Amino acid sequence: MEPLSDELERRWVGEDGQDASVRELTQFFNQRVLESALGETGVIPLEGELENTYRLLSEDDSSETIALQVKERFGLSDGEIQAVKKDFVSHQTMYRYLTNVREITKASTDSSLSDQIQSVKRTAQKIQSRLTTVVTDNLESLSKKEGFYVGDFDVTVSVTVTCRQCNTSRSLLSILDDNGCECKSE
Repeated sequence: MEPLSDELERRWVGEDGQDASVRELTQFFNQRVLESALGETGVIPLEGELENTYRLLSEDDSSETIALQVKERFGLSDGEIQAVKKDFVSHQTMYRYLTNVREITKASTDSSLSDQIQSVKRTAQKIQSRLTTVVTDNLESLSKKEGFYVGDFDVTVSVTVTCRQCNTSRSLLSILDDNGCECKSE
């Protein structure tokens, strides 16, 4: 098994064909920290549970209810949860580790237009997925409160781009697929 430090380096410089951002590496590292702590409890997280638990614990408004759920699910004490959260690193710490400790310089390359469009698509899809999850979780939480009702529901998030020059509105993906707005040819 590859040491975590080597995997972080490999992912950052993109030796496998796609480089990861410092934000992605920080999330990956912190999830390994959480995975290690949960592994000590003997409880094996279900698929997606590690990522969701990390997301919940790393949110700024992480509540006592969330900590209680984590304690009950994984058998962690308050002190153990706090210790795990203290072991999480920031984006700045990850960047300093990669550049100062590992002494890695990321090659700057001018990405092709196609690569940049794909990057924007990936970023937008990640953000849309995250927003969908947050809205869904919040609606489910509200639906448990007396006085608020929502039936079986789906959440759809879309991004619309309006060109001020030609006054047309289109989906972000449509604009990206067409390499821009229709007024470009005018």
